[in-house]
Amino acid sequence: EKPSFERAQISFFINDRFGIKLGRIRNPFGFWDDYSLFRNLSALKTDPISLGVALRRADMGLVAFGDVLGNSYELGVLQGGSTLTNKDVNENKDVVAKVGRSLGRLDLAANIYLHDIGLNLEPTRARGLSYRYRATYNLTLLGEFIDMENEEIEIVTRGFYIQGNYD
Repeated sequence: EKPSFERAQISFFINDRFGIKLGRIRNPFGFWDDYSLFRNLSALKTDPISLGVALRRADMGLVAFGDVLGNSYELGVLQGGSTLTNKDVNENKDVVAKVGRSLGRLDLAANIYLHDIGLNLEPTRARGLSYRYRATYNLTLLGEFIDMENEEIEIVTRGFYIQGNYD
């Protein structure tokens, strides 16, 4: 089909603590591993059967990001469509938030994702906790716990993974 970019964004850094990303951006929910053979572990988030909608790696939207009191944050409003399209086909949006903290080699984060805000239905929800530990220069341990709920089709999914990447 027609060529497209997975990600293409413009980032504005207002100051050291606040910035904005616009375009087809990385969904800030949890980890998305682009560089190892274990990409399939993120399937827990991208499987439309589990959630009723796939959390896409990249989506059209706007994300505010920065740092407050040593905690990083990302807060986004995304198109939230279930197909790879650059058109916004409805007025419903997805909202995603991530708050993280770095403690030396250990990174911790908490996430929430609400799908189809604007419908009169209860939005599909995903919540997650994630960690990344840089054990050595070459070895990184990471994992996520994800809890998803879709009331419209009455599905609840919980899962986790842990993995080690040796570069």
